[in-house]
Order: sequence, then C-alpha cells, then structure tokens
Amino acid sequence: MKYCHRCHKLTLGEPVFCNFCGSTYSVKLCGRLHPNPRSAQACSQCGSRDFSTPQPKIPIICRPFVALLHVAPRLIGTSLLAGALYLLFHAISHDPRFLQGLVCLLFLAVAVALIWKLMPKWLQGFLKTSFHVIAVLLKATIRLFFSKNRPSKGVRNRT
Repeated sequence: MKYCHRCHKLTLGEPVFCNFCGSTYSVKLCGRLHPNPRSAQACSQCGSRDFSTPQPKIPIICRPFVALLHVAPRLIGTSLLAGALYLLFHAISHDPRFLQGLVCLLFLAVAVALIWKLMPKWLQGFLKTSFHVIAVLLKATIRLFFSKNRPSKGVRNRT
C-alpha cells in the first residue's frame, strides 16, 4: 500500500503509479517505464526526455512521522497479539478447562488441514469458488439492508 503525497490517497499493493492522480512514487519513469532519479533530464537507458511526474518530496521534518505511519500498524498488531497470548496463557494457567478447549481446537484445525490437503485439486477449487460466491452474496445482502441510501420505513415514493 502506498500513500500519494500529491492527491493524499492510498493505493493498494505495490503500484508504480498512483491510481487517482497518475504520479509516480519517488522516481521518474520514461515512456518505456525505465526508472530514473528525480533529477534526471534524460532516461539513462533509452535517452527519452518524456518523463512521468513524480509526487512531491516529503519534507525532512515529516519523514520520521511518515516512517512511523508505515510501522505503526505492525506495532499495534504485534502488541494486540502479544496481549491476547498473555491473556490466553493466564487463563490456561488458572483454569484447566481452557486448556482442554484449546487442545480440542488444535486437533480440529489439524484434522481440517489434513482433509484439505488430501482433497483433489478440482474439489478444492470448487469449494474455494463456492465460499467466494457465498461471501459475495453475504456482502451484497449486508449492503442492501444496511445501506445509508435506503429510504426509511415511513416514506413512500411518489410518482
């Protein structure tokens, strides 16, 4: 995921261009997509002078904050995982019933993984597609019933 400093929007994945404004991230690209530094006047590989427009530079003062924004989700996720593991081990050490449930869940997970590995590829593909279709239908149903654009109950459409 990359953040564009020109249009202030996020683009998923590892894109070369911003999906919204079309600027490149920290490099100039020629028409043949050869990477060049920001200061280049001509492409070092093909000699072209037609370049993409890179996004504006981040001021030096703001660079630590931008770096922190890249690291912050990982730090938060790691700390939440560590807290959950601490609570789990604390509950297991004080009540053995949690340990029995955890062992049962572990055996169930191993059994499901083993069954999945032993399934033929065509059946795995069919099940993946089925789960995907079910997820899309659930998502559409949720959007339909919880949409903000849906008229309220007492309002009638007049034609």
